[in-house]
Amino acid sequence: MLNPTEEKRFSSTLWTVFQDCIDLFRAETGTTDMPLHTFYMFLLMPRSGDISVTNLCKQLSLSQAAISRNLAVLAGVSRIRKDGGFGLVEGREDPMDRRHKQYCLSSEGKALRDRLEFRMLKRTKELMRWDDDQVQPV
Repeated sequence: MLNPTEEKRFSSTLWTVFQDCIDLFRAETGTTDMPLHTFYMFLLMPRSGDISVTNLCKQLSLSQAAISRNLAVLAGVSRIRKDGGFGLVEGREDPMDRRHKQYCLSSEGKALRDRLEFRMLKRTKELMRWDDDQVQPV
């Protein structure tokens, strides 16, 4: 249990780390106008395996149209971005139902996710003044 001072410090640290990750994501993708839910969707993509549009709709509480637009931006085909999408997500035909697609991180998406997780862990350890033996990477 944290005392009020530790709780405030921890909360401040989380917000700082979150903002650092958004800044890194924007720098890596070369955009400053990405909606927060697009970034959040990227973080929800499974490291291995696939996820359906239906599951993303449930997890994010967004419509299928909104999920599809964000997947297009993250994938590589976007009407919103004039220069295309980011190439961070790949869509594959669902082997159980060819009418649907399953989505996963591309190799570029996995590499960016690794950099984000490394940054999150490093900044949290710095801000909380934790030693390496106190924090284990996920």
